[in-house]
Amino acid sequence: MDEDGYSMEREQADFDQAELTRLGERAAALRRRGVCVHGWRQGFTEHMPEEYRGRILPGYALCLHCGKIDTVAALDAERDSLLG
Repeated sequence: MDEDGYSMEREQADFDQAELTRLGERAAALRRRGVCVHGWRQGFTEHMPEEYRGRILPGYALCLHCGKIDTVAALDAERDSLLG
């Protein structure tokens, strides 16, 4: 901690929060244009709701915004390419 009480950890947390805010604003702008970034998902689990059983297999997820089912890796890659 330096003399004014500001730590490097706090500075890093401020940078991290700014990046999360930027990503959230980008995702919201895309959603307003009708582009889904697949941020709300139901993945495979033994305890998933009955309505999803048989539709979602291990390693796959359902986007609860747009209904797309794909591998978790594919949904992550699409999100990452959209958010930059």
